[in-house]
Amino acid sequence: MNSLFSVYDIYDDLISRRVNSSDAEKFADLCPCPCNGVGWGVIWGMISFVFLCGAMYLGLVILS
Repeated sequence: MNSLFSVYDIYDDLISRRVNSSDAEKFADLCPCPCNGVGWGVIWGMISFVFLCGAMYLGLVILS
């Protein structure tokens, strides 16, 4: 449930509504990459979603 909330929170805070004081915007200012805060939100969201899927897969394999 914690991973699921993490994916939702990343989507809510960084992708669906734009906040100029968010961590992603601050990171985008420091990073030389041309991504903005929404781009970093998508990247972080995909990483979090991959970990959520991996945890669900491992949970199903261990419990079966």
